[in-house]
Amino acid sequence: GFPKGACFTSRALRASAQGARDFVRPFDRRLVPLPFVHAGFMTKVWEIIASATALVITPVPWRAPEMLDMLERERITVATGVPTQWEKVTSLPDIADRDLSALRLAITSTAPASPALIRRMASTLGCEVSVRFASTESGPATGTRPEDSPEIVASTLGRPLPGAEVGIVDESGADVPAGTV
Repeated sequence: GFPKGACFTSRALRASAQGARDFVRPFDRRLVPLPFVHAGFMTKVWEIIASATALVITPVPWRAPEMLDMLERERITVATGVPTQWEKVTSLPDIADRDLSALRLAITSTAPASPALIRRMASTLGCEVSVRFASTESGPATGTRPEDSPEIVASTLGRPLPGAEVGIVDESGADVPAGTV
């Protein structure tokens, strides 16, 4: 799991890759519109190597129409993005005219996503959506899973990922009892 206070240890990165195993398929084509220094990219390196994933990177500066073009043209199977990016992409007027049939999974994390956005992503993109919670210091900690209902996906951050330890601590770092506000 992720040791308390640690960041990007080999153990934490291995746990991150294990946490993605429900979603990764060999030879995926993954679109990453995040900077290389972003936890959403850094924690994926082992996962990408382990699954022989083709990494497709959006141009800089990022623009919603270019991301939509790449989703279609590159036959992306897994796409990641922050809620603001998904808000802009799913609001493009020509999205219904695009062939996104290769896309099987859209992942959002790093900031709160409204239930309305999660539902719009699923209906507009025509694929499964996963919501992740992560921190820059340790990478992904929780996420929704394929067996979760659409309501769970739209209204939660999921459950701890395999290998992740999640807890609530006080100011001194000591665990607090269940039910503590």
